Amino acid sequence: MTGSALKLAGYIELPAHTGRGGFDHAAVHAASGHVFVAHTANDAVDVFDPASGRHIYSVANLPGVAGALVSEECNLVVSSNRGDDSIAMFAPVQGAPVRYVRVGHRPNGLACDPQRKLILVANVGDVEKPGSHTLSMVDIDRGELRHEIEVAGRTRWTVYDPGSGLFYVNIAEPAQIVVVDSRRPDRLAGTFAIPFAGPHGLDFDPATRRLFCACDAGVLAAVDARSGKILADAPLSGVPDVVFFDPHRRRLYIGKPFTDYPSDDYLAITAVNLAGFFHMTQQTIPRMVSRGSGHIVNISTSLVDHADRTRPSALPALTKGGLVAVTRSLAIEYASRGVRVNAVSLGVIKTPGHDPASYTDMGGLHPLGRVGEVADVVEGVLYLEQAMFVTGETLHIDGGQAAGH
Repeated sequence: MTGSALKLAGYIELPAHTGRGGFDHAAVHAASGHVFVAHTANDAVDVFDPASGRHIYSVANLPGVAGALVSEECNLVVSSNRGDDSIAMFAPVQGAPVRYVRVGHRPNGLACDPQRKLILVANVGDVEKPGSHTLSMVDIDRGELRHEIEVAGRTRWTVYDPGSGLFYVNIAEPAQIVVVDSRRPDRLAGTFAIPFAGPHGLDFDPATRRLFCACDAGVLAAVDARSGKILADAPLSGVPDVVFFDPHRRRLYIGKPFTDYPSDDYLAITAVNLAGFFHMTQQTIPRMVSRGSGHIVNISTSLVDHADRTRPSALPALTKGGLVAVTRSLAIEYASRGVRVNAVSLGVIKTPGHDPASYTDMGGLHPLGRVGEVADVVEGVLYLEQAMFVTGETLHIDGGQAAGH
């Protein structure tokens, strides 16, 4: 994963919003080059041509449209419509008839098996309605719901692997990826536990059989699609939404601006970065005070100190920056009782799970020209542990990243 950003090529004017909700997902029809955008505020899919830079037409009567999927093999566009718990199917040409199929509650993610003519619909459901978190399997030719599979929690995005005939679906909580075999589409074929909160965006690399799972905890996980093993993980600049993998350039594109974060994303990342600190530290300090000594070391990130417009980091700044601030506050509050409080602020650190091929690109984010080693972090923490006259300090272990570029 690199720190490079996409470049703005221009703007295309689409129809003005007539309601609330803005835009949601989009998909490209490669044969025509047209882009199909879920225009939630207008209950429509807008179609535009990047080559000419103009809006061509819109497909209306798609209540609460959220997802958009294009199947080149089936010559089909599919939308998920949360407003009436349906999907819509139509050809990627203006004026094509629209077929509707009722599915589960609040459909969102979509994936297609073109060989067996199946669409998997990941339904968000409602926590107040037990059993509403489901996967709907739709027969394209018959235009009907074939199976409904209950899952453990709120669904996020989904992908399909044509090589294995398997669908993969992110579940927000419990954090997992569930697997459905299109040859037996009435049941789950497996479940992969994800050790990071809130699996959200999902994409697939058929060349390496890896799933790329972007999590609300601010982590990107590379997952073996056969075994579910976590092959690597890397920090993100904030809570992600979608993740796109470009198989030609071998690059991943992830990100979301501050204004696009819904409240549940905010709650998820504050629960991980702040609530975990709060509960653990609150239980630990009384024991340190009772014996008259102790040392707490918090872990933050240099994104707090080094703002970079190419890597939006508002939520890490808010939450990890909060750890830096509370480090100083607690250091003063408990200094007279023998408890020291410090922090380390990290750059990208090499771990056994990281893909070695990514080290060069990630090293370029640091003035020293390399990623950090676990030993670098250990040495910094040991320094703070042994420096008995240091408290309230944040030690940057980031190859000079916080100092500038």
